[in-house]
Amino acid sequence: FDTVVVVKADPEVCRRRFGNERQYTKRMQRQISTEEKEKRADFVLSNNGSLEELFHATEAVARLLSTP
Repeated sequence: FDTVVVVKADPEVCRRRFGNERQYTKRMQRQISTEEKEKRADFVLSNNGSLEELFHATEAVARLLSTP
């Protein structure tokens, strides 16, 4: 990949959004850790806020990536 973007949220936020603790735990056990994802990323976006905040952060990264 040319650029890796990680979108992360605090575990408490993820659990709340996921809804089912058992399924959340099962899914997280099958993924690499957030820390490892961050090490591999060129950009890390926080998704602890609103959808609008995430949209603005995503737009900022897109602008950076589209600049020659």
